[in-house]
Amino acid sequence: PADALCPAHAAQVGLLLRLEVGAPRVVVWSRAGCHLCTEAIAVVEAVCRELGEAFEVRSVDGDPQALAAYAELIPVVLVDDAVIAQWRITPDQLRAALSD
Repeated sequence: PADALCPAHAAQVGLLLRLEVGAPRVVVWSRAGCHLCTEAIAVVEAVCRELGEAFEVRSVDGDPQALAAYAELIPVVLVDDAVIAQWRITPDQLRAALSD
């Protein structure tokens, strides 16, 4: 059972399960021509590379529901489906969210 695994092994199993289903922990909602999005994506890319995490960039422009939810807030960064940052993100913010 998962509760019998030490935390390190549980994290590895969790990572393997996420990779198998193709769901990255980190998602950045962005849009074309957004300079803050470019900055946020650079931070996310660097931290995710450092920590071995997958991430995905999604455009609000092709998603009416996301556009309604995030249009005035982009870039929006989510970790495990929870919003952790809007407009700007620091490497420390992302590292902290990924360590939870």
